[in-house]
Amino acid sequence: LTESMTVVCECGDGTCTEQIELDIPTYERIRADAALFVVRPGHIFAEVEDLVEQADGYDLVRKSSGEARRLAEEHDPRS
Repeated sequence: LTESMTVVCECGDGTCTEQIELDIPTYERIRADAALFVVRPGHIFAEVEDLVEQADGYDLVRKSSGEARRLAEEHDPRS
Protein backbone atom coordinates (compact mmCIF):
# COMPACT_ATOMS: atom_id res chain seq x y z
CA LEU A 1 0.00 0.00 0.00
CA THR A 2 1.48 3.31 -1.10
CA GLU A 3 0.98 6.21 1.29
CA SER A 4 -0.30 9.49 -0.07
CA MET A 5 0.08 13.05 1.06
CA THR A 6 -1.55 16.39 0.52
CA VAL A 7 0.61 19.27 -0.65
CA VAL A 8 -0.29 22.90 -1.18
CA CYS A 9 -0.04 23.98 -4.81
CA GLU A 10 3.56 25.05 -5.48
CA CYS A 11 2.61 27.69 -8.04
CA GLY A 12 4.10 31.16 -8.08
CA ASP A 13 1.02 32.72 -6.45
CA GLY A 14 1.96 33.13 -2.80
CA THR A 15 -1.71 33.37 -1.82
CA CYS A 16 -2.72 30.05 -3.45
CA THR A 17 -3.83 27.45 -0.91
CA GLU A 18 -5.28 24.84 -3.27
CA GLN A 19 -4.33 21.30 -2.33
CA ILE A 20 -3.04 18.38 -4.38
CA GLU A 21 -3.18 14.73 -3.32
CA LEU A 22 -0.39 12.45 -4.57
CA ASP A 23 1.58 9.47 -3.41
CA ILE A 24 4.74 10.08 -1.40
CA PRO A 25 7.18 8.31 -3.80
CA THR A 26 5.92 10.47 -6.68
CA TYR A 27 6.36 13.68 -4.68
CA GLU A 28 9.85 12.64 -3.55
CA ARG A 29 10.83 11.84 -7.16
CA ILE A 30 9.58 15.23 -8.34
CA ARG A 31 11.21 17.26 -5.59
CA ALA A 32 14.54 15.48 -6.01
CA ASP A 33 15.01 18.06 -8.79
CA ALA A 34 15.01 21.58 -7.30
CA ALA A 35 13.52 23.05 -10.48
CA LEU A 36 10.41 20.77 -10.56
CA PHE A 37 7.16 21.76 -8.87
CA VAL A 38 3.63 20.36 -8.52
CA VAL A 39 0.87 22.84 -9.38
CA ARG A 40 -2.88 22.71 -9.90
CA PRO A 41 -3.96 22.65 -13.55
CA GLY A 42 -4.06 26.20 -14.86
CA HIS A 43 -1.58 27.52 -12.28
CA ILE A 44 1.38 27.63 -14.64
CA PHE A 45 3.31 30.90 -14.88
CA ALA A 46 4.38 30.50 -18.53
CA GLU A 47 6.87 33.35 -18.36
CA VAL A 48 9.06 31.42 -15.87
CA GLU A 49 7.86 27.78 -16.08
CA ASP A 50 7.56 25.02 -18.66
CA LEU A 51 4.94 22.28 -18.50
CA VAL A 52 6.70 18.93 -18.11
CA GLU A 53 3.80 16.57 -17.48
CA GLN A 54 0.08 16.56 -16.84
CA ALA A 55 -1.28 14.07 -14.33
CA ASP A 56 -4.60 13.43 -12.64
CA GLY A 57 -5.25 16.56 -10.55
CA TYR A 58 -1.92 18.31 -11.03
CA ASP A 59 0.63 19.58 -13.53
CA LEU A 60 4.36 19.17 -13.21
CA VAL A 61 6.34 22.29 -14.13
CA ARG A 62 10.03 23.09 -14.39
CA LYS A 63 11.34 26.55 -13.65
CA SER A 64 12.90 27.94 -16.81
CA SER A 65 16.52 28.93 -16.82
CA GLY A 66 17.24 32.34 -15.41
CA GLU A 67 16.31 34.03 -12.17
CA ALA A 68 13.31 31.77 -11.37
CA ARG A 69 15.40 28.61 -11.69
CA ARG A 70 18.31 30.09 -9.73
CA LEU A 71 15.97 31.04 -6.87
CA ALA A 72 14.33 27.61 -6.88
CA GLU A 73 17.69 25.88 -6.63
CA GLU A 74 19.08 28.34 -4.08
CA HIS A 75 16.10 27.94 -1.71
CA ASP A 76 15.65 24.18 -2.10
CA PRO A 77 15.90 22.65 1.40
CA ARG A 78 17.03 19.35 -0.15
CA SER A 79 20.18 20.85 -1.68
